[in-house]
Amino acid sequence: LSNKSGVGLLEVPNKNRGESSLVATDDRIKKNQELNCYENYEVCLKTLNEIFDASSKIGVVKIDVEGHELEVLQGATELISKQRIRDIIFENHCGYPSPVTQLLEEYGYTIFRIWKGFWKPVLKPPTNNLVHPWEPPNYLATKEPKRAIKHLKKRGWNSLTGK
Repeated sequence: LSNKSGVGLLEVPNKNRGESSLVATDDRIKKNQELNCYENYEVCLKTLNEIFDASSKIGVVKIDVEGHELEVLQGATELISKQRIRDIIFENHCGYPSPVTQLLEEYGYTIFRIWKGFWKPVLKPPTNNLVHPWEPPNYLATKEPKRAIKHLKKRGWNSLTGK
């Protein structure tokens, strides 16, 4: 997913495929090819606006695209502006505030930081500077903050898809 259709270049690290990402610049491609620690693959790009009809209602979208979150959300602005996506869960290596959180807040989303509690996920203010030793910060952007808070009060790992 991205902010436009077409072809992109996916960079896949040789050691940790979980860090694969779309390549933004020719300089980065050249540098990483010289280091010989990445493989590159052409991939088809689409936008969420193209995949879903503008009348679709989406409960939860989970985005984990290693730094390409803003572009994915830019490709969903029609759905977002028409309030067709209730909850968006995303990683944000930049922390808060960022271009990603600013875009979502401009469309009326409330942002929470998601922290792994022992018994359940815990919603914190987005400005909470908790640091996890290996996990990047995760956030919830929601159109229904009271619902999210209520739903995640129960012990256990619940899904936001419940009513």
